[in-house]
Amino acid sequence: MATTPSKIQIKADSELMKNQKHAVALAPQQHFQVLQTADGDAIFFSIGSEGAFYVTREMRASDSGWGRIDLSSSLTDTDGSAGGKAKWFAVSQNPKTLDVDVAVIVSTAGNDALYVSTSNSCSSEAWADGISWTAVPFDAADGQAPSPFVMSDMYMLTENTAKDPSRLTWFVDIVSNPDDKVRRLERYFIEMNSTPKWTRHTLPSDVEEGSISSCLGRRPGDVYAGIYSFGKIGSSKSLEFTPTKNYWDEESPPETARPKCPPGTTAITSCPNQDGLTNLFVAADDGLYIFRPDMQMDKDTGYLIIPSSPVCNTNTFQGATRLSSSTTGSHTVVWGLNETSDLVYASCPVGEEAKPASWSPPMQIASAVSQFAFYLNRQALNNVVFALIGDQTLLQLTREQTGGCWNQRHILLPTPETDKVFEANTFTTHVKCTDENGMPAPQSLVTLESAQETSISVNNIYRKISPDSPLKVRADGTGSIVIVQETSSLLVPSLTVKCDDQTLIVNPRAKIAERLSSIKCGSDLRNVRFEDAKGQTRSLVSSDISSADVDAVAKCLPNLLEAQSALPSDGSKKTPTKAASLAGPGETKIWGITKTGNQLNFVEGPDALAVVNNLVSPGGYSTLASTGYASYSSDMIVASAGDLFRFLGGGWDDVVNFFFDPDDGICKFIVHIGGKIFTAILDCVSAVAGAIEFVFNKIKVFFEDLVQWLGFMFSWDDILRTHRVMKNIFTLYAKSAVDQIDVLREHLEHGLDQLQSYIDSDPWQKLQDDGKPIGEYEQETKVDGVDSPQINWAVYHTSNGLSVATTQESATVSALASNEAIENLLRVLNDAVTEEEAVLKKAISDIKAEVFDKIHTMSPTEVVQRVLKVLGTFLIGTSKNILLKLLDLIKLVFLGILDILDAPLDIPIISPMYKTITGGDTLSMLDIICLIAAIPATLIYKVAANDVPFPDNSETQSLIKAKTFSELSSLLSEPDQASARFITADSSSSEPLHTATTLTVAKRVVAILKIGVFVVSTASVAVSIAKREFKVSGPAINGLSMVLFLASTSPSIAGHFVSVGKWTYIGDVVLYLGLGRVSIDNMGLISDFIWTDYISPTIATTLGMVGFITAIWEQTEKTEPKASDILGFIGRIFSSSSSMLTIATCTRIFGPEVSVVAFGVSLVCASHSGILSASSGALILGGN
Repeated sequence: MATTPSKIQIKADSELMKNQKHAVALAPQQHFQVLQTADGDAIFFSIGSEGAFYVTREMRASDSGWGRIDLSSSLTDTDGSAGGKAKWFAVSQNPKTLDVDVAVIVSTAGNDALYVSTSNSCSSEAWADGISWTAVPFDAADGQAPSPFVMSDMYMLTENTAKDPSRLTWFVDIVSNPDDKVRRLERYFIEMNSTPKWTRHTLPSDVEEGSISSCLGRRPGDVYAGIYSFGKIGSSKSLEFTPTKNYWDEESPPETARPKCPPGTTAITSCPNQDGLTNLFVAADDGLYIFRPDMQMDKDTGYLIIPSSPVCNTNTFQGATRLSSSTTGSHTVVWGLNETSDLVYASCPVGEEAKPASWSPPMQIASAVSQFAFYLNRQALNNVVFALIGDQTLLQLTREQTGGCWNQRHILLPTPETDKVFEANTFTTHVKCTDENGMPAPQSLVTLESAQETSISVNNIYRKISPDSPLKVRADGTGSIVIVQETSSLLVPSLTVKCDDQTLIVNPRAKIAERLSSIKCGSDLRNVRFEDAKGQTRSLVSSDISSADVDAVAKCLPNLLEAQSALPSDGSKKTPTKAASLAGPGETKIWGITKTGNQLNFVEGPDALAVVNNLVSPGGYSTLASTGYASYSSDMIVASAGDLFRFLGGGWDDVVNFFFDPDDGICKFIVHIGGKIFTAILDCVSAVAGAIEFVFNKIKVFFEDLVQWLGFMFSWDDILRTHRVMKNIFTLYAKSAVDQIDVLREHLEHGLDQLQSYIDSDPWQKLQDDGKPIGEYEQETKVDGVDSPQINWAVYHTSNGLSVATTQESATVSALASNEAIENLLRVLNDAVTEEEAVLKKAISDIKAEVFDKIHTMSPTEVVQRVLKVLGTFLIGTSKNILLKLLDLIKLVFLGILDILDAPLDIPIISPMYKTITGGDTLSMLDIICLIAAIPATLIYKVAANDVPFPDNSETQSLIKAKTFSELSSLLSEPDQASARFITADSSSSEPLHTATTLTVAKRVVAILKIGVFVVSTASVAVSIAKREFKVSGPAINGLSMVLFLASTSPSIAGHFVSVGKWTYIGDVVLYLGLGRVSIDNMGLISDFIWTDYISPTIATTLGMVGFITAIWEQTEKTEPKASDILGFIGRIFSSSSSMLTIATCTRIFGPEVSVVAFGVSLVCASHSGILSASSGALILGGN
């Protein structure tokens, strides 16, 4: 290609669809806690079901995004604890250095042992090789260890003080009488630098195991931190605080303070403030209390900061079984697991913890939760929560700051097992970088930005981006970047893509808005039907939903889409440009849904306003507008949109009325539920997406339903029929090559003589050309959907799995490896290649300078002229000298080709998915390539024809079951029906165009084969890069190289069905020889560099030259070529050019500088060929 840099264009296509990852989700854990790195990434500590103690690190720039290390195996292997299991652990993090202290209890044969590791770096990399442990045996001076020795719980707090930058306060509770029915506790604090390390602490003698909960902290004026305890202490429940030591007399017990315990207290939590002093939070009957650091002495009373006012039996800390809290940056957050197993949280600005008005309303974020852990991200200042749902599913919930929306995802771990597939709903985006002619721009440097922090997968690598940390990535060898965002809702962050001076905002929901825009009334919604995951057609809305309800919801959608369109498409918040104005009764734009009995009613204007006025305090809702955007009625509970919709996701059925009040391009959402009025501002597109999902819930249409309607789902039955037709075509063609090997010499000699005669006739003069440069043709190529995520799904996962794919060795190929004749033939070939090397090297250099570097500015005829001028008359003589000697070598290996086509392939994602969709079939080498090609061929055909390419009928079955290529050709062959003139950009015709549904089966097959080549070329580029740049090797990737070569010849194979001529059979000879060369390359029969670095590339270049001539011959025989013929011809020019450049990619021949450039150009040629072929196929579907 031209060496002058071209301006990069970027485009993107997003789809809501199920996508897969070669990974396993972290299973439920017995116990877990989470800390964070300096970058805000998670360090997740847990005890697994088998009793191992793990750290699971969030790992940017890794495949799965997480890495898991067993921290306890070194203890059980070396410390005499064989068979021991981790029983409990505690972790603590230095508030300034972020270093991590961790302790674990290991139980072996009923006896517990304690280990500690201190001052570990918080960086993810620091944990990669595990940590060093120190045993802490019981050595208290005032008592013997009970037998068996059983520890019940432990607590750790790391402080950074002026005297001690890493002071560790550490308590352990042990069972004093483990053999008794009623087990009582003794408490010890541990000091690693003291002797003894274990010191008895104050705890009444009648405290039973499981009767108290504790946490650590520090009060003002205390030299030492201490421990809070709540529970049955003595004969009654009480709340106590006891410092670690008595500062004035360390031989005496420290003094215990007993603040007044609020009635009905169930749980406590503490967190240090920015001064290192501790706020204590207490959940009680009437709400959440705080005991400030200066209010924790005897008989001190806490402040009620969040009164208990349940909504639908949730959104309350009342009856909490567990609390957890944190102060980081500008906020303090308290989380609680209440008595209904709902996970609830509230937050306030730092320093205002004792002010009830400063706290956000408690909101339910998840239900059916059995465990949780969280941290406040130090970088993004957002909540990151890990919740175990129903003892079955472990999820990470992250609150983004823009609209307070919650993103949900799993913790994914790498796995060596190729049959493991994690599947989730995703927004998948395919970004394409192209040059100014619309052709791929490989390795383009792109910047990704987001208005909120989010985790994404970029080209199968886990990444995180935020407003302050954009991400720079390079496109792959085809100019593509694939972005996958796992989702459980329509609330997904938008992205901004930048390349050079180009900026593109990617709203993953764009197609959803487009599809929703067709809904105007209830009948539109009632008529929505889609195919579910099982291929069954069903209605979106259940028949038991009343027409009135459906109509009410349908009328909401245009209004919500209008509200969404007024907001920044990059996902950022919209700032109001003016104070909201007072609207008169006839001017209000408020609208919503009311519920009368069991019926929903859509209301707007004064009618809607009247309902709202009845819900709020005297003075009415309309008075709110006069005081500005941020003012609300005192009856209203103000929440963030993300929190509110997360809560309503589980309480939608309890909603009585809800309304939307648009003003200054921003909607205010008002909802009446459980006797309370909540309101939120919808000032970003994610917030409005949450409202859309909530509205659908009212007619029992949930997210999974929306995925099936608004998203994309593969129709596997249709795709598999296309796959089986293609598979039989390639199989029979390969068999015909093997069958004809004995007569191939005669065909080759005769064909080359015919080609010489053709060249001597100045064939370029017969080409019809309007002088339009190839670059202009490229600009006009367009195949709808060709860069969509679904069309590229299979090739994307195949490319990602190349490095770990495996296959079985072919017995036939193994037998060939010991054939001595191969070495003798190799010497003969080397002599022939050496003889012609100088001529070929000069020819390629000249063609590159005269053609490849200028090809976009030249017409097809000019390309042909210049290539033929360089090749002159030496081509055929050179080719014959080399190719005839190649024949004898190919004869020895051809039998192994069929074995490799049918060899089983074990590759992540595709192999297990193929087994699922076929009902148990094993994926073969040929299967995966046919599946890669069948997906775009089927989907593009369905869009063009509104039908499937191969219906489930006898005609299709005859194609699938044909036994020979001759039989298949007879089923498909037809005379060339070309009748349309050469089409230029400004030409027009009054003749009606054909449609795909009127095409003969032969032309359908030709179109399908041509369209499929697009992704075949993409896969070929991926394989070539994997082998050359990443040194991936082995039978699997070698076998794929062979099959990809066969599939890439689809346009030539298709010539047997619609336009047969002398060139067809000469082309066959070229393809057979090419298949033989690629087979020798990849069967592992010859490891000598003479073949790999000299002979094979020389043959590839020679075949490319011959193939170039046959393409010209075929084109010049078309008296009135169609537009599809022209694009197909240009595609073959690029394909032949890619082959011709092969010799220049060899470092031993052309040197490293030239070979690297030539390799890149050859891949670009291959990509261009695939795109042009697909465009040709698409035009055939339209009759052009």
